[in-house]
Amino acid sequence: MKVSCYSIVCWLLLFGTTALGQNSEIPQPTPESPLTHPSSSSDAEVRPDISTRSGSDDFEHYVRIHRTGGLSPFSKIEWEIIVRGETPIAKHAKLMVGYDEPLHKMVLLTAEEFSEVWRKIEQNDGFILYDVMDPAQALSQPTYDVEIRRGEMKNSFRINSLSRESDVRYREILHAIIELVTSRAGTIPFRNVFYDVGSMGWVDLDARPRAWVIIDDRPTNEQTPLFTYELPAGKHTVRLVAEEKGIDRVYEFTVQPGITTILNLDLK
Repeated sequence: MKVSCYSIVCWLLLFGTTALGQNSEIPQPTPESPLTHPSSSSDAEVRPDISTRSGSDDFEHYVRIHRTGGLSPFSKIEWEIIVRGETPIAKHAKLMVGYDEPLHKMVLLTAEEFSEVWRKIEQNDGFILYDVMDPAQALSQPTYDVEIRRGEMKNSFRINSLSRESDVRYREILHAIIELVTSRAGTIPFRNVFYDVGSMGWVDLDARPRAWVIIDDRPTNEQTPLFTYELPAGKHTVRLVAEEKGIDRVYEFTVQPGITTILNLDLK
């Protein structure tokens, strides 16, 4: 007996579907089945949403400092404290002149470190500070662009006369952020490859109170503490200036090739 393909298909559609409906072991969706979307419940855990967002406001909680200008081999230096997911992260980056991709370091922060930074920012009115730009310092001094956001609270300001600004709140905020980021993520010192290998050394410099650092009559545009600053081996001078405290001191030190010289100075 010849059976056409059409007859077979019709038989399957008629009897096969009925058999599947009576004997199938495939589970059917139920309200408790994972095949359905879980319904919301008042007892469900509610966690703050601090996930990433699109646009310029990438994170709901962040502090960013971008430094440009001044005498530096880097075109831009960045210190950032951001939140990804629920994890605070410190990020330090430096962009070389003529390059598109920066040198950078990142490290996780503890909840205590993260909270301490925000305490310092709020204590020094970081959400109400405004621009302080001195045209006379536009070429010689670096400009710091600061962005702060915590939830719905935002502020941004810029300052280019940090070493001469009488309002200490600016220095307190910037120092707290920069010190935390560099102490955890590490510094990214400029390595001068134009000197012969073995002719360079480094200096770690700390001073109390904090002061601006000038080495061999050249401003570093950095405050103490200063770590892993590379210098040619030999004798050098460091000038430490804290104008608001009336401090202006000069010291001599010697750098040995391949060795880090450590200076801890009490300026009081």
